Amino acid sequence: MECSLKVAWLLGEHKKPFSDADIVKECMPKVMGTLLEGKQKEEIKDKIKQIPLSDSTMRRTEILSEDLTSQLDNGIKNAPCISLAVDESTDTQLVVYVRFYDEAKRELCEDLLGITNLEARTRGEDIYDAIKAMLTKRATDLKSVVSLTTDGAPSIIESGRELVGPLKEDHPDMLSYHCKIHQSILCASLGKEYAEVTEKLVKLVNFLQATSLQHCLLHGFLTEVNARY
Repeated sequence: MECSLKVAWLLGEHKKPFSDADIVKECMPKVMGTLLEGKQKEEIKDKIKQIPLSDSTMRRTEILSEDLTSQLDNGIKNAPCISLAVDESTDTQLVVYVRFYDEAKRELCEDLLGITNLEARTRGEDIYDAIKAMLTKRATDLKSVVSLTTDGAPSIIESGRELVGPLKEDHPDMLSYHCKIHQSILCASLGKEYAEVTEKLVKLVNFLQATSLQHCLLHGFLTEVNARY
């Protein structure tokens, strides 16, 4: 079973049909027969032939999918708090990522919470309802959302009836951010006056980070003058 699942995982990862597993099974004895000699070769070839790699067996990758989904659901449900990243594409696809602390693994985890179509309209309240449905499906309260990063679309960042407003009603202390990529695009679209300042700042940072010596000298200077940095 373990061998079957590993082969199925690789086929799925490379977007190959499960029927290709038969070809994999046919190749393995020939490769082993070339690399190995004697009795060991025949034993390994026999074991390879016993591996269940039929098309129907390969579809057991659904077991992997269900297990991963179950782990994600339990992790989110038991997490003390979660943060979300929301992106709305031009074809009305809503993608939501979640980050949380997994107490069982004792580590921060980040995963895809869900992808859904915004069938009617793409207003902030529609996005809010979609996120609420995703979390409700996982028995998670909206009050556990402590931060939200958006793609900067007006329908998402506007207050009142849009997304951030209703979420802050559920959790008033929730933090909201713009996506860094969109911030970079906004900076790139600034006028010449601001662009000149940005260009000089980039050159200065690159100069200080070019060598470890420059970085150490700056660190020593700031410490000497009791500067906050």
